[in-house]
Amino acid sequence: MAIVCNLVNDAQRLARALRSVTNVSVDLFHARFRFIDRQAREQEVMAQYGRDAEPRDGRILVATQVVEQSLDLDFDWLITQICPVDLLFQRMGRLHRHDRPRPPGFRGPKCTIIVAPDTDYGLHKIVYGNTRVLWRTHRLLDEVTEIAFPAAYRTWIERVYERDDWIDEPENIALEYDRFHIEEKAKFDQAQIIANDDM
Repeated sequence: MAIVCNLVNDAQRLARALRSVTNVSVDLFHARFRFIDRQAREQEVMAQYGRDAEPRDGRILVATQVVEQSLDLDFDWLITQICPVDLLFQRMGRLHRHDRPRPPGFRGPKCTIIVAPDTDYGLHKIVYGNTRVLWRTHRLLDEVTEIAFPAAYRTWIERVYERDDWIDEPENIALEYDRFHIEEKAKFDQAQIIANDDM
């Protein structure tokens, strides 16, 4: 099982809490380790959850976004905090990646998504900047109990990232998106100025 948090502090707190209430091994993996320690942790994670991992009775990996890409990890169940749809699909790509025996109740991949209690999105807004994609991802998730791949990739990502407003989009989400768009445009313009100066 993997639990993916958007914030390192949340992952650290959750790992400590789980270790105090379960006898199951709980591993922690995030990007705030020193580089040399992170390499060692990554090797341990690969050994426990990777393609060549030995069959296990049960283990929990609490991690951050570092598990989304490039690591060939395999889980029966993924619990994740809400994130933009493309990153969510990356996380889901860690489910049932390899042909191996599955425990009862997990013959098919299972994903549980923890959503924000309101449209403010708190610190998740700071991590991802664009609350519109969080809200739209959340909205699409509310409409389904199952996601079929690969068909979902294109339709969901295009829908979430389309430029036009959705009819039922809350005003605060639209305003946040305008602010985000202005900030991103300013960063782009500043980068162009710096690049031209260097030329």
